[in-house]
Amino acid sequence: MEKTKNRLFLIDDAFSKLENQKDRFLACERVYNATYDDAHRRRLAPQRSNIVERSRIYVPLAKTSIDILHSIFKSSFLSSGCPIEITRIGYNDDHDRALRDALTAAVKAKWRENKHFIGISRAVLSALYLPLGVVSVYWGDGDIQTKFIPINTIAFDPYASDINDVEYICYKFAKSRNDVKAKFKSGFYKSPNEYAVLKSSRRILIKEIYEKNWIKGGWDLTSYANDIEVRKAWFESLPFCYGYCFENMPSVGRDDLLSDDYIGVYGSCLPERVKELQQEYNIKRNQKIDLIENAIDPQFAINSEGGIVNANDLLSRKKVIRCNLSGDGDISKVVAPLMPTGSVYDVTTEIEMIKSEYEIASGVNSIMTGVTSASDRRSNTSLQTINAASGVRVESMF
Repeated sequence: MEKTKNRLFLIDDAFSKLENQKDRFLACERVYNATYDDAHRRRLAPQRSNIVERSRIYVPLAKTSIDILHSIFKSSFLSSGCPIEITRIGYNDDHDRALRDALTAAVKAKWRENKHFIGISRAVLSALYLPLGVVSVYWGDGDIQTKFIPINTIAFDPYASDINDVEYICYKFAKSRNDVKAKFKSGFYKSPNEYAVLKSSRRILIKEIYEKNWIKGGWDLTSYANDIEVRKAWFESLPFCYGYCFENMPSVGRDDLLSDDYIGVYGSCLPERVKELQQEYNIKRNQKIDLIENAIDPQFAINSEGGIVNANDLLSRKKVIRCNLSGDGDISKVVAPLMPTGSVYDVTTEIEMIKSEYEIASGVNSIMTGVTSASDRRSNTSLQTINAASGVRVESMF
């Protein structure tokens, strides 16, 4: 009973630490989905009906880059070939080469047969726009199966110094009551409190903890259904494969090594690397739209002492504007733009500069996106050099 309490405490503690990362995950997800958060929407929205609404489009720079990187991975490892490589160990003789070729052929045939594309592809996408990607590898229906694990359903040892220092992993999910009942019937789940487990609602919360076994090696699994122990098992290796695309270094300003705001398992991701550049690009693009709109439809100031102008004619942009001038009859003294419109070209120059900095930060250049300008129409050798430099960074991510 005491061990059960300790394990349930570890599970709850790990997921409470994971909850502290929620805002970070959501911020990365918003950058990938190219959407503003609620606070930013409220700042952009007009508070009164007589205030002109500002432009607030979100340019999907980061999303496009992530989708391109994801496509590169799929075309390189999933669509056209097998990502598993067999290499020889030992002497380079005919037997080794024959064995390697036979294993390679068998693995490739198995890969094409099982098609683990979806789970692995989604895990890589998760590692690109979130700080981690996780795949579950298990045996089911007489063969090896893979399944993508969302980042918010698996909690790692929160005090691990890095991804290789994990001593326990917690995983939770919901199963239907009929599924749990079938597992009790088959003997997969065992408990003297079976009735207490099955008397609850249609969905039953399953909590699992994998603990490193320091005596015989491997990992000990304990499963709980509605906080009641239902399974004990031992695994030679973890049924999870996980990783990230960018390293994330802990801040040297951390005073407490057991701080709740840092978990060494998580890396970094592309949205975190280009967040500020993405925000600045959004601002400049929307400013350019507003400047063009002001040039097309400017605001006017009317001098009522110099004459009368029909405001409805101005608002409806009629070709003929009714006015009654006094004095010298100079209409420019009666109606004038309220404020001068800024230069669109200055903003365009800043946009190009930010885009260039973004390409350097992300490793995805305009040539990879298929959008080239006059500056990109250079020699084939130059283009190959640019793509080679980007290719090294993309390769290092994967």
